[in-house]
Amino acid sequence: MSIKLADYNAVCVNISSGKDSQQTLQNICEQAYREGVLHRVSAVYADTGAELTGSMPHCRYLTNYYQVPNHPLPEKIRLRGRWPSAKCRYCTSDCKVAPIAKYIRNKYIFKEECRILMVSGERREESPHRKTLPEFEVDTNLTAGYRKVFRYRPILDMTKKEVWSSIYASKLRWHPAYSKGNDRVSCAICIFANATDIRNGAEDRPDLAEEFLKFEQESNHTFRYRQTLASILCQRNTPPGAWPGGMQRRNVARRKAKYP
Repeated sequence: MSIKLADYNAVCVNISSGKDSQQTLQNICEQAYREGVLHRVSAVYADTGAELTGSMPHCRYLTNYYQVPNHPLPEKIRLRGRWPSAKCRYCTSDCKVAPIAKYIRNKYIFKEECRILMVSGERREESPHRKTLPEFEVDTNLTAGYRKVFRYRPILDMTKKEVWSSIYASKLRWHPAYSKGNDRVSCAICIFANATDIRNGAEDRPDLAEEFLKFEQESNHTFRYRQTLASILCQRNTPPGAWPGGMQRRNVARRKAKYP
């Protein structure tokens, strides 16, 4: 699906500093530059307080490169009394969706019609739920009065290999966690992450690991069904062999110049 960014008064790209949001930001900024509307693009980063230490710096690196403004947004687990799960993913709704929705409502208050495009980097191959997502839709929760909000997922049909090939070709840096063996970049210690990512996250954020282990003992709720966080962290990771995405190591100069 092809859309015209010039048809929108504002284009907000949700970024997490991971590979998919990096690819999404790249696609949108390149298209906006061609259409002469790069000034309408901004990036929104929801800081959950449980991020990897390299996430915010990498977001700044990307937004500085593309010359678009970055808007970071401000103890859910203890308040809820249990860990998030696939059926109750309150970490996403409370710490990402709700703050971004509040930001949109407060920032875009108009007395005439305004069209806002919210862009995110979901891909179909990531999960059964994301496989069913539409590429474009009206956001009925944020659309109100003169404010018309639309959701756009430009890399929905891209594969993981295609994303990494594009990032390599761009010669931009990627999040440092990938070079340590991470498959995904989300919260430092995420219930949906694999064991390697969780152990890397605990090494990066020992403060968070200590807090989560303490909560696990006090609450009597395991990190995952019949699996404790302690049992995951007591094992060791094998050193990463290939470059991110399973690509072969190559000599690539990382770009530092400004866009374009």
